Amino acid sequence: MKLIRIIFLIPSAFSLISTLVLPLSAEEPQAGAAYTGKPYGGKPQIIPGNVMAGLYDVAPDNMNGIAYNRKGVARPGLARSTGDCIGLGVVGDDHVGTDGKKQKNGDVYVGWTEIGDWWKYTVQVKEAGTYYFGGKFAAGNKGAKITAEFMPIGKPAASAVTTGPVEVPTTAGFQPAVEVYHVWETLDKMAEIKLEPGLYVLTIKLDGRAGVNIQYYSFLKK
Repeated sequence: MKLIRIIFLIPSAFSLISTLVLPLSAEEPQAGAAYTGKPYGGKPQIIPGNVMAGLYDVAPDNMNGIAYNRKGVARPGLARSTGDCIGLGVVGDDHVGTDGKKQKNGDVYVGWTEIGDWWKYTVQVKEAGTYYFGGKFAAGNKGAKITAEFMPIGKPAASAVTTGPVEVPTTAGFQPAVEVYHVWETLDKMAEIKLEPGLYVLTIKLDGRAGVNIQYYSFLKK
């Protein structure tokens, strides 16, 4: 748990400084100017296009609660070179689409997700307009919801725009002989969001139901 310090100055003949230390929950994403994460690889991901789920931002000292909020311990892994892998998987021979077609080996995905997980991505929106929000998912159950929120860098929190919670359909039942979390569906038009050009911190939050694997989020011009 992080702490924040609030300092009170009480004017008198002598300078009296009182400090109050309060807990700051790691479950609440940092906002606006307070954000200290940096884009993975040093460059923002580009919109329009796909934002790769496993390329979330890098936090100072790989600290949980800044660029991502997940249960578990950050560790080295093949998927990232920054030592902050938590719940990342790689597509293998047993992964298929809802149509049964084999998926590309080696693609990285965010897996083993739980309610309340979130990830942050520094992105650059190149073109103004309305975008379709979608992605590539493998959801074990009905009821999972995902939210995409865009916070303009250097601007107040009130300027954020969001899709609101969007339900992710389950991929259960399409290929009964395959592990449900290895059955993928590409969804292009789950919601719409209007964006202006600029740099943003994109926060993706999972609610409603655990157990959604995510390869990428898509933002395509309407």
